[in-house]
Amino acid sequence: MNICIFNGDMSRGGGTERITQILANGLSEQAQYIIYVLNLNNESGKCFYPLNENVHFVVLNSVGIKNKIIELRHFLKKENIDILINVDVMLGIYSLPATFLQSKTKIISWEMFNIRNDIGSKHTDMIRKICLRRSAYYINQTKGDMEAFLKEMPVKCPITYIYNPCEIDNTYTDYDVKSKTIVTAGHFFYTKGYDLAVEVAKKVFERHPDWCWKFYGDGKELENIKKMVQENDLENNVIFCGRTSHILEEYKKAALYVMTSRTEGFGLVLTEAKSCNLPTLAYDIDFGPREIIDNGVSGYLVEAYDSDVMAEKICELIEDEEKRALFAKRAKENCGKFTKETFISKWKIQGYDVEEVQDKIFEIFIEFDKICKKYNLKYTLEGGSLLGAVLYKGFIPWDDDMDIIMLRKDYDKFCQIANKELPETYKFMTMEMSDQYPFLFGKIFNLNTIYRAKNTAHLDIPHGVFLDIFVEDNIKLKTKKMQSRLVSAIGTVRYIKLGVEKFQLKHFFYAPLFLLNIAQLTKAANKVMRKYDNKETAYIYPLCESISSKPPLPRRMLTEFEKGLFNGKEVPIPVCHMWYLHRHYETPMEIPPESSQHPTHGVEKIKL
Repeated sequence: MNICIFNGDMSRGGGTERITQILANGLSEQAQYIIYVLNLNNESGKCFYPLNENVHFVVLNSVGIKNKIIELRHFLKKENIDILINVDVMLGIYSLPATFLQSKTKIISWEMFNIRNDIGSKHTDMIRKICLRRSAYYINQTKGDMEAFLKEMPVKCPITYIYNPCEIDNTYTDYDVKSKTIVTAGHFFYTKGYDLAVEVAKKVFERHPDWCWKFYGDGKELENIKKMVQENDLENNVIFCGRTSHILEEYKKAALYVMTSRTEGFGLVLTEAKSCNLPTLAYDIDFGPREIIDNGVSGYLVEAYDSDVMAEKICELIEDEEKRALFAKRAKENCGKFTKETFISKWKIQGYDVEEVQDKIFEIFIEFDKICKKYNLKYTLEGGSLLGAVLYKGFIPWDDDMDIIMLRKDYDKFCQIANKELPETYKFMTMEMSDQYPFLFGKIFNLNTIYRAKNTAHLDIPHGVFLDIFVEDNIKLKTKKMQSRLVSAIGTVRYIKLGVEKFQLKHFFYAPLFLLNIAQLTKAANKVMRKYDNKETAYIYPLCESISSKPPLPRRMLTEFEKGLFNGKEVPIPVCHMWYLHRHYETPMEIPPESSQHPTHGVEKIKL
């Protein structure tokens, strides 16, 4: 697939150029993509941020809007571009006419600001409205901005949001509690509110003249801000440091990051600062900071433009070294959703948004959890869901399922009550309920959705978004291998008979099992899995997964719990969860290579 990322000017060192570079480099590492970065203007012909060698760098050399549109149209045709990503919706001025009556190239419009930016401008609104009709996808930078677009704009295309990425060094844990430096970075534009920062600085340095505030960046308002600093006698405290490509190193030397922007599309500098363990403060403007800063946990959100409160909160952290250190320690807690890996996984062209699927799965989980609490049923997360709870406090960004495990006794009780307690739009299924149901474990389906996998599309079962519920059975270590292999064989034969799996030569060894019908196979599977129902063995095993290679689990996996978080909800996770993760994953605390970051269910049709 040929993908062109259309940017204004990559010679500039701003946030837009930075995320363009990250997207281009990330996608270029996938063999299925050929990546072009196209510049509308770039006299130097250079990039402020380096691109991978296999990224094609192109500049439109024509002068004037009309000529650039013609050149762009020729380029798209010549390079056989499948996807054109506008990094800034306003580039639609060029891309929309260039792709008119051209069916090959699909446009993805990427909103770099927010709905409040220039919303009163007829020109801006017109471009946005056309993009919302003509685009294959419309991407916002925050959830709040997406929701505002859905309410206020005529959305005619799929719309979602993708948080901007930042560099996160999980090995970096230091924080210089003795530092007396405040940092702010960004272009010196009116929207960035450097004049507001000077107002705050005057009040802070009246109380703490031994501190300093470093401003990083340049822009057309720079001289005006320098004049304000002089007029307020702040030259010894406010330091202008210019533009740097090594801002993360500067963050690591600082004590606080403060943002006084009037408006933001996202606020990349906040995530970068948090990743360097900096407590962060920002005005609570419409979009951006409130989705990044954990107010009162690792930083502060202050009512917009209230310089008195902002100064007071800064002084509070200056004067309370212990709180400042605590905020620094917590800074990285929600940074998992802002990693480069998360960002790239969202941009992989999949035909659907994994996060929307995750939201639907989580809705099912909420209902499941209610039932378990009502009837005192024990459960915990397993596999990728448990790993996600530990690493991300929620879903692994590219994961399209959620896995639950229960002891057999709790599972059986759940089977009896599930469809009575679940909402009408949900349905719990097991192999005992239908000969068409292929799995040895249970699933709760959302009947109002379609999430149909290729290998089960022909079966007369629900095909909605689902929650997997696996059963842990009592086993004896001496017989575990034989027991699990037998269940695996029965499960495989059921799959083959139901057309979920193709017969292969190796399945010849299962020949006697092929003489049984589906009902008989179901009965046989239950008999083998429930062999030790009357005993509480030291070890348990998910025989229902039809996998014989997993290590057995100690019973305390489902009897001894601690509190964990998953998408902001408190969930039970095993006390021995790290033992489990290290047994099941070679390097559980390391992010896997990008080639492994993709959904696994082979969906052929989806409707949410």
